[in-house]
Parts: sequence; C-alpha cells; structure tokens
Amino acid sequence: MTREIYFAGGCFWGTEHFFKLIDGVIDTQVGYANGTVENPSYEQVCTHKTGHAETVKVVYDPEKIGLEFLLDMYFKAIDPTLQDQQGHDVGPQYRTGIYYTDAADLPIIEKRVANEAERYFKPIVTEVLPLNCFYPAEEYHQDYLDKNPDGYCHLPLGLFELARRAKPSREKKVAMKSTTKLLFFFLVLSLGFQVQAQRCGAFIIKGDLYISYERTADKRYEMNSVMKFPQAIYVAHYLDSCGISLNQRVTVKKHDLDQNTWSPMLKMIDEERDFSYGQLLAMSLQQSDNNACDLLFKLCGSPKDVQNYLQNLGFKDIRLKWTEKQMHNKPRRSHDNWCTPRDMAELLNWFYCERQSSPVLMYIWDLMLKCETGNNRIKAALPPGAQLAHKTGTGFSKGKTLRGINDVGIVVMPDGDFYPIAIFIKRTKREEEVAEIAKFLLSP
Repeated sequence: MTREIYFAGGCFWGTEHFFKLIDGVIDTQVGYANGTVENPSYEQVCTHKTGHAETVKVVYDPEKIGLEFLLDMYFKAIDPTLQDQQGHDVGPQYRTGIYYTDAADLPIIEKRVANEAERYFKPIVTEVLPLNCFYPAEEYHQDYLDKNPDGYCHLPLGLFELARRAKPSREKKVAMKSTTKLLFFFLVLSLGFQVQAQRCGAFIIKGDLYISYERTADKRYEMNSVMKFPQAIYVAHYLDSCGISLNQRVTVKKHDLDQNTWSPMLKMIDEERDFSYGQLLAMSLQQSDNNACDLLFKLCGSPKDVQNYLQNLGFKDIRLKWTEKQMHNKPRRSHDNWCTPRDMAELLNWFYCERQSSPVLMYIWDLMLKCETGNNRIKAALPPGAQLAHKTGTGFSKGKTLRGINDVGIVVMPDGDFYPIAIFIKRTKREEEVAEIAKFLLSP
C-alpha cells in the first residue's frame, strides 16, 4: 500500500528531482495544483491568472519512510519565509505549499510547520491545504532534469546529494538514569555550579539511530570557536571552486591583526610573513587561532557567505553572523553565532561521508584528527582504540565561569563504525563536564 502527498516548492523541475532521489519514494509527477482553471497549460500558469502552484506529487512507501521524514526533507529544500518566490523564480506559481489528500495527515503537517516556524524570525508563508485539484504538467516537464542534466534548477547540487544519502532515522531521546544523574548532580554541585534544564545540549548519530540528550537536539547553543569547523567546510568549497591550492600563499602583516585575542600566529610574525591557505586552516582548526579564522573570512568569504553555503547544503540551523574580532569587541554578539546539536552532528555526518571527494576536505579531516585543544572533553571519554576528529569551542569568561564549553567531532570506533557527536554546555567552570555527557552517549 502506498501513500501520497503534494509539495509546491518553487520550480517543479528541481523539486521533483530532489524527491525522486529519496529512497522510499516510489513515483513522482509534476503538475499544477489548487488553481481555478481546469487542465491549464504551462503558458497559462505563467500568466499568473490561474491560481495554480507548480507542484510535485510524491508517492511513497510508508513501510520505508514516513510523512514526517518527507516533511523534514521538504523544508531542507525551500525557504518557507518567501512569498511567491524560490531562488530566482518569482510569481504565485512558485509559492510554497503542502497539499494533503488524507485529513489524518493534517496534524502531522501542522506540527512540523510549527516546529519550522521556531527556526525563523520572519513568519512562515508556506500554505497547508487539502488538495482541491491537480493537473499533470506537459510531458516535457516530467523528469526534466533526467532528460536535461545541464538544465536550469533553482536548487543547489548539494541538496541532491543530501537526498541520495537521506535515510529516516530512529530517534531516541535519552536522559541519564536517575542514580547516574543524582551522582552527576552532586559532582557538579560540589564544583560550584548548578545543573539547569537545557544548559547541556547534545546529539549523537549511531548509524540510523539518532540520540538526543535531554530533548535538546533542536535547541540553540552558541558555537564559540566551533564555528571554525563549518567555516572550514566553506573554505574547502571556495578553494575547490576557485582552483586555489592549499599551498598558495598570502602575505600577512602583523599590524593588520588583532593584537588582543587568542592567536599563536602573532608570535610567528615580526612585521610580515607569508602563510599558505593550508597553514591558516591548520592554525584555525588545531589551535583555534582567532586571527587565522578572520583571515580566512577576509580571503574566502564572510560569515554570511558561510551560512548561505551551509543552507544550500540543507543545514538551516547553523547560523553565522560575526567574525572573531567582532565578537571580541562585543562579546554578546557570540549569541548570534549559534547552531542546534542536531544540525551540527548532521554536518559532521555529511563531512565524514564527503571527505574523500575533495583533497581540501581530506586535509581538514587530518587536521581535526590532530586537534590540539580539548583533551579533557570528548577525547577523555573515548573507548580504547577509538579515534576522534573534532573541533572545540570555549566562550568568554565571567569570573571563574565560562559562558560556554563545546566539543563537536566524529568518533571512529575500532570496528570502523563512526559516530558524529555534538556537545554544548552553557555556564560552566570545568570542561570535564563534556566528557561526562560524551561517555554517557557513547555507551552501548
């Protein structure tokens, strides 16, 4: 038995191709939905007078994937805050909408839309309606990107790869056993700070099992220097796209650098010195050098460029707004550079699966395996024989309390299994608290 749902997500060429790549989708068809003109032509729809939306009919196997999963994928492929537009395509036929044929689907859709609304400051304009009518589009529109591999598409190619790899997860929300939590509570209380709800956020991916710690998978946490990992992912894209070698060098003048920030590279420069892109990445990722990070922002792209690239890959809950210097000047700005533990773990998962596709990504992998910071965090919780490729982050201090201590990485087990893990802790005095949570999540 199959089920069906209808998605309007901008130009239907790309939207159909996106959904047909998902394992569990049996059939797709593009057409025109919920308008007032019977059996319209493409030319009529383009006049903006028919009321129809370019829509994809998705037929799926509920034994393999559920509606919740398809909705998750749908929201990765659209901007639900844009009215009558997706990408460069503008007009009412390019509006976003979810059209159902079974009233039992409505509560599921409404709940998912409500969750999505929490991720945006602007209101969501995606319409949710019963399907009133659907007319198949002309044959040349069906499977358009299969017939025309170099044809126009408003979706970034990275989303198609995301769709190919997408698997529905078995999600598990865990909490420490009451006895363990009680011992943990007294341990941290003896160190002089309180355990507070959602102060600790964590998420781990174990194959198709997604484990959320204390229901914090989708809560927002400041990244601090963890942001240097998603920045490095963007830098890899930039260097590959521009044909720039890791060995290419740039001249750095000491007086252009921030003299009052964490920056081991300052000791390496008298007046000026040449550094390769590879060296800047190494200092940023392994030593968390703030000047190296900001030089990469200057040379390769701004925080907004990084965020836009990640969103094009489908990671919408990783937000970058400020450079290290901008945050150093106004520490409260670090609140604007945030992520959810889920999206960070999923980005780590993407990175591990894609690392061999690019020499720069492989270089980043090697750097993170040799990260020099955070030995008392996730690394302290590793089982014997396991490896860790990771990036740490530490917030500004207030007295003896740190605004945040974070660690995100990929644990490679002796048998070859790999576990992306992201841990974020607010207001703490000791980094060993990360190890406690990591040990709990890594336990069988």
